[in-house]
Amino acid sequence: MTDKQDVILKIESAFADTPYPGDDRIGWSHEAESIRELFQGMHWRTLPVSFIYEHRVDLMYFTDDGFRFFLPAFMLALLNHPDDVDRLSLNLLLRLCPPNAFPGQLSPDSIRSLSEKFLIRASVFTHEEIAAIIAFLELYEQLFADEHQVSGLGLPESAILFWKTRLHSN
Repeated sequence: MTDKQDVILKIESAFADTPYPGDDRIGWSHEAESIRELFQGMHWRTLPVSFIYEHRVDLMYFTDDGFRFFLPAFMLALLNHPDDVDRLSLNLLLRLCPPNAFPGQLSPDSIRSLSEKFLIRASVFTHEEIAAIIAFLELYEQLFADEHQVSGLGLPESAILFWKTRLHSN
């Protein structure tokens, strides 16, 4: 059994020196302007839980560097305040799972395209950050797996497998 406090410390330590992406490199797409305005100048350590809850679906609009920088805030909010962040767990899991974890849900062309983007996003994480993501996912699976098996897809397991493979290939 993984200790929650150990995982929290691992996340905080692994992402302690993650560089701020810059105000112009936080968000992308049509949502980029509002994401930039909302998260501009903020640090992942200081985001209030209410802010994270309010912006729980915004994970999909971050650039790769923006996602890397703000990810620990979302992971820590889920671990520290699971009852206060509603559907954050599903949104977060979806962003940490490779697209091929959704067979039958996406077309082969979509899976191929999204997989390329996902691999690019995953490539920005350091060895220590990946280890922290794995620790988070393993603890998530222990704490919440029964609640979030999302149509039997086994999202935590798919994400853990991907990130462990990534860790050992670095």
